[in-house]
Amino acid sequence: MLTTLTGFCPYYPFCDANPLQVVRGPDGNFYGMTSQGGQLEGTVFTITPEGVRTTMYQFCAQTGCSDGSTPRGALTLGRDGNLYGTTYFGGTWNRGTVFKVTPFGVMTTLHSFHGQDGMYPIGGVTQTKNGALYGTTTAGGAGGAGTVYKICLNGLPNSE
Repeated sequence: MLTTLTGFCPYYPFCDANPLQVVRGPDGNFYGMTSQGGQLEGTVFTITPEGVRTTMYQFCAQTGCSDGSTPRGALTLGRDGNLYGTTYFGGTWNRGTVFKVTPFGVMTTLHSFHGQDGMYPIGGVTQTKNGALYGTTTAGGAGGAGTVYKICLNGLPNSE
């Protein structure tokens, strides 16, 4: 039996639309993103098992969309309790970002892609046991056809 917990507004750009995959947090709530809505460029949201949805963060809230825009993929619940993900556009060079958002909605851009290191990340990130984040971009890099990247957090070494 399927139960709809919440619906999203069909009147984009006036409200959140196009939800992406959700991840369950240690608090029992679910966390996800929309690729549209908020400031027109997507959101991070939480939803309770009872269906109460709250917008935690609206992308493109920072000048020049330095925080990113148009999220793609799923959020990853980090070992530290924070959520990690990617945006397809935005950042310093408008080629996408990797970000961290706390359970309280505080956003930190971890990396802005510039092209040589890849651009237009998609699919979110995976975290390894030592905390490093791995992901992919759909373009850029040495051959221009994308990259696999690694981001070390909190001064972690560059090796597993």
